Amino acid sequence: MLPDEAQRILDLVRTGRPHEALGVSPGAPPAEINRAHLRLVARFRAHPEVVEALNGAKVALRQMVRSGAGDAGATAVVEPRRAARVPAEPIRASSTADAPPKRAARARLLYALAIAAALVLVVVAVYYGTMRARGLGNVVWVAAGGEHTVALLGDGTVTAWGINESGQLGDGTGTDRSTPVQVLGLADVTAVAGGGEHSIALRRDGTVWAWGDNEYGQLGDGTMTDRLTPVQAQGLAEVVAIAGGYWHTIALRRDGTVWAWGDNEVAQLGDGTTTDRSTPVQVQGMADVVAIAGGNWHTIALRRDGTVWAWGYNEHGQIGDETTTDWVRLAPVQVQGLADVGAIAGGSDHTIALRRDGTVWAWGNNEGAQLGDGTTTDRSTPVQVQGMADVVAIAGGHWHTVGVRRDGTVWVWGTNWWRIFPVTTQAAPVQMRRLADVTAVAAGRTHSIALRRDGTVWAWGRNRCGELGDGTTTERWRPVRVHGLTDAGR
Repeated sequence: MLPDEAQRILDLVRTGRPHEALGVSPGAPPAEINRAHLRLVARFRAHPEVVEALNGAKVALRQMVRSGAGDAGATAVVEPRRAARVPAEPIRASSTADAPPKRAARARLLYALAIAAALVLVVVAVYYGTMRARGLGNVVWVAAGGEHTVALLGDGTVTAWGINESGQLGDGTGTDRSTPVQVLGLADVTAVAGGGEHSIALRRDGTVWAWGDNEYGQLGDGTMTDRLTPVQAQGLAEVVAIAGGYWHTIALRRDGTVWAWGDNEVAQLGDGTTTDRSTPVQVQGMADVVAIAGGNWHTIALRRDGTVWAWGYNEHGQIGDETTTDWVRLAPVQVQGLADVGAIAGGSDHTIALRRDGTVWAWGNNEGAQLGDGTTTDRSTPVQVQGMADVVAIAGGHWHTVGVRRDGTVWVWGTNWWRIFPVTTQAAPVQMRRLADVTAVAAGRTHSIALRRDGTVWAWGRNRCGELGDGTTTERWRPVRVHGLTDAGR
């Protein structure tokens, strides 16, 4: 079953309302259409039918804009799976040979205005092309590692900032960066993820690339050599989603199977062993999966039927099967008492789930109140986070959790050793002030990241290595804007 928002997009495309499906106004400029398309593709990348519908909506809307049909009443019925192959209908110019003089004059005026508009667009395109050449770009997705951050730009390139001692920024050096730098040699990327000390990217062709720490083989290139620039994970294709654990990496293939590699000391790879792997291995018994997530040393999967499964380290009950006696789960087990889930996330030693009704549930380590149930008691089965409704996005950090409500507000709870929010410990969610219109969040070990609808990125928390991206190493408990990342597509 598709999430409600995904089904809504399919319905809008099928009924000829591509601008509503992409969330843009009729007649929106191409850059805005591209930005909205990429952001939604990143969000629903685990649902191929939705991605195809979004591709069709983009093509149809661009055709409408080119043909001048982008008014409020315009419709364009699109067959999602074939839209990319359907050529635009030729535009027929009206003949003015036999038209009255006024009509001919009006036609000449409209022609002159069209030429002027085209010249303006050329100037704007050159200007924004120059801005992008200076390292600016519209951000469509963000991810957090242990003490670094990764951002996907609208042009398919990737930037990163923060700690770089293992090369996790991908810029060919081991130098920490307090402002974004471009990851070298990567293009046509559709998704990014962060591990503890490594980074991962998914390209449009379904291949997976990784860089940074490789002590346990988490880059998937068949070696255990750290990499300062991206290398391709071996033997893996048709991937639709990626996720990172601390020292392991997870991939979801289009056929619904899950693959993992890297550290396997506590069975987080789910292959029935505790042997580290430097190339991908298939997780046992997992099929029909639509989303994946990684904790420090455990892994989570969401199946199409809305059930959640987990495996790996279970000291604090983060597997969710009502036990903590068996610290290691060699193969996936179903999380108890939880159904109709639409999204999942992993913290260090806790797990979070977002149900389709907009409520948030959590389980595992609760020493820092990161489960949000008003206590500091570990839970081996899901408990509902207090006061959270109408939630659309979630993320897990070390001892804190972040959620986004449909109104674009951000809420946080857990322990605040490094100024993740204004108080020491917050056992129930509290709203982050001065932050609105947020569409996605990510959480690192001790910092948090928010992506706003306008394509800007904001961060708060610990900043020891520049992971907030504001050009300093000063801790922040109020969100600050990441430098050098502006919405150049507006």
